Amino acid sequence: MTFKVAARTLLHLGAELISSDAVALQELIKNAFDAGSKRATVDVVVRVFYATVGELAEQLRQEEEHGRNGHDGAASSAALPHLRRALQDAVDPTAPGAKALVRQAVEAADWATLRDALTEANYLVVADMGEGMSLENLRGAFLTIGTRSRHAARLQQRSDGPLARGQRPILGEKGVGRLSAMRLGTRLHVESSKAGESHWNVLDINWSVFSHESDALLDEFHVAPRRGAPKERPQESGTRIRISGLTSEWTRERLDELAKYEFSKLTDPFTETPVFPIQLRYNGEPVSIPRFNRLLLENAHATVRASFEEAPPADAAGDGVGGMRVTGTIRYRSRERVFALDGTHLASVAGSPPRVLRSLGPFDIEIYWYNRRILTALEGIGDRRLVLRLVNEWGGGLMVFRDGFRVLPYGGPEDDWLGLDRIALGSPGYKVNRTQLIGRVSISSVRNPALTDQTNREGLRDSDEKRALIQLLRYVIQTEFRTFLNQTDAADRPREPVPVEELGGRVEEEEQEIRKNLAQLVQRVPALHEQQPLLEAISGAVDRLHALMDEVRELASQYEAGRGQLLNLAGIGLTVEMLAHELNRATEHALHTLAEAPGVGLPRQVEALVRTLETQLKTLQKRLRILDPLSTTGRQRKELFDVVELVRDTIEAHRDRFEREHIDVRLVVEPHTSRPRLPIRAVKGMVVQILENLIANSVYWLRQQRTLDPSHPSWIRIVVDTEAKTLSVTDNGPGVAPEFKGRIFEAFFTTKPAGMGKGLGLFIAREIAKYHGVELFLAEPPTGPQGTYHTFVLTLEGMK
Repeated sequence: MTFKVAARTLLHLGAELISSDAVALQELIKNAFDAGSKRATVDVVVRVFYATVGELAEQLRQEEEHGRNGHDGAASSAALPHLRRALQDAVDPTAPGAKALVRQAVEAADWATLRDALTEANYLVVADMGEGMSLENLRGAFLTIGTRSRHAARLQQRSDGPLARGQRPILGEKGVGRLSAMRLGTRLHVESSKAGESHWNVLDINWSVFSHESDALLDEFHVAPRRGAPKERPQESGTRIRISGLTSEWTRERLDELAKYEFSKLTDPFTETPVFPIQLRYNGEPVSIPRFNRLLLENAHATVRASFEEAPPADAAGDGVGGMRVTGTIRYRSRERVFALDGTHLASVAGSPPRVLRSLGPFDIEIYWYNRRILTALEGIGDRRLVLRLVNEWGGGLMVFRDGFRVLPYGGPEDDWLGLDRIALGSPGYKVNRTQLIGRVSISSVRNPALTDQTNREGLRDSDEKRALIQLLRYVIQTEFRTFLNQTDAADRPREPVPVEELGGRVEEEEQEIRKNLAQLVQRVPALHEQQPLLEAISGAVDRLHALMDEVRELASQYEAGRGQLLNLAGIGLTVEMLAHELNRATEHALHTLAEAPGVGLPRQVEALVRTLETQLKTLQKRLRILDPLSTTGRQRKELFDVVELVRDTIEAHRDRFEREHIDVRLVVEPHTSRPRLPIRAVKGMVVQILENLIANSVYWLRQQRTLDPSHPSWIRIVVDTEAKTLSVTDNGPGVAPEFKGRIFEAFFTTKPAGMGKGLGLFIAREIAKYHGVELFLAEPPTGPQGTYHTFVLTLEGMK
């Protein structure tokens, strides 16, 4: 037995799989690119209004059905001239081929001929000057669904390595792109020829026979190419695809919209020269595809350029990540930040093992950010309104381009594939949302073979590599870019509080007063109408004053948002405190009950289970005892306690976890004494919080290190120096890279993947240290093989 394919399957692969007419046209244009053409031409010819075609087709169907059912034949015959005349009258005399269509209508002697004329009234033509197809190509490749011809060529390119100068990438590989023509119309007419052939090769397909109402199998339909008309120039080559029986309405306005929002972004607009020129025409008249004005990019308020690439051998981390790294530069307000990420930290951010990072392959990122409130007129573009409109048209997040061609729908108006708007909604000022961003991610079929399109061309197929790509992009945008914007704005923001409501009212009053006085002045002195630059300058100053007030309101909203977050955290902390207290009481009661319960007469297996439960409850009670100082009363009260004993209790409370993670944790007291002690006076819960955070970080990064190298012997050393009065935590994980040393204590900086960390632990720990008048810092000098830092030091001298 073999699989049998129903003819209706083609509907699923073509008309129903492709989501839009724009996507269908783009697939045919990509085929022209793969054929080696220098350009592609798309002609839309509408000779009869789409609605009129539908009305006439319905009348024709009814008349045919009327005749088949044996009704009055004379009446049916009389209807034919009427419909012929209706079609003639509906033809646009200015459209290409209008006279030929009228002649077809006049000469239609029966319903079938008239139906053909109606079906061919409107059509699309996609033409190229590529290598073309022979009769054998039409039979063996074009008519083979899922052909491997392009796929094999693509594999060969990948095995050959980077493309040579001038060599084109292969865009297609699934062998179903041609079926996108089904989305556009019910009839397909192909004319193609190779250089040196004397005739055109022709293929006609009527897609309407592949119906859901039919049970026929695909091999029951016979479609055969044939030899067509002779060529005027034998050396001419190319393909002309004509699609008629159009399934949707095409107007000049619609094509203008597609040109502006779809075809302008079909090929990479960030390049100086078009990747692949496309010419659009509607009824013979050119339709302009707007080129992106690079002046907008040059005047962005902030920019990011980053790459995911292979590090030079001398710089490779050597920890199993395969030498991959992320590097980039951010520029904002005359400030610049350079960042880099590799090794275990890179694997952590991507949330992926080394094999996925290597198979993901290199890619480039380019981001332009606009503060829409302070957009101004730009010479070469126009006034502020035109600049804002251009940002609206091109904004939407990061578009993806493979080999210079768009991967839909990323960066579209309805697509938030990186979750930027959701994240921006939760941040002060709704900063770094999609409407503020114009950007691209550049990938290629050779360098990124694991990033493949879905068959419907609606995005990349889900894979480990796609998920790693998304995580890396989020890291660049959220952790690096947005944090840098916030820090720069905070550094430039005035320190004094602003009475927003009072100030806002006064500014609005002054603004209205200025505008009123200006209008009265112009009315009283008509000669001022000739001083437009002066009037515009005054009006612009008022606008800038309004924009400044908006910034003040944003500052106030950020303050209120931050205050709200603190209240939420306080509420969560109170809930945890209550839960810990009740759990501690329940655990203590359970242990007391187990201790008093008679063990005589219990089966051996049950007795063993009871003892195991008792051990687990004791461990839980130790953990809860450590949590107790973190309660509200514990956090607010300074007391005298022994740091050595505190560290011992903390290690013991985590003992089971350390064993599960295969981490050797030891306390070292220097200098060695029989009864080491280091009494300090501090808020015990806060010291516990610092220690817990340092231990949690060590455990996390040791786990990441062991993911890359399962044989890695993980250890943590907590050293209490009773003479120097310091507490230090050291581990043999990946450590802190030198470039992160100045940022590791910044709020919201993290190299953990989304959902695994907020980047607040070390920031809070250092703030707690400052609260006690001591310091928390990275020890010098670096001790890792790559110059990385592995030891955090907390000074205790000031805790008296």
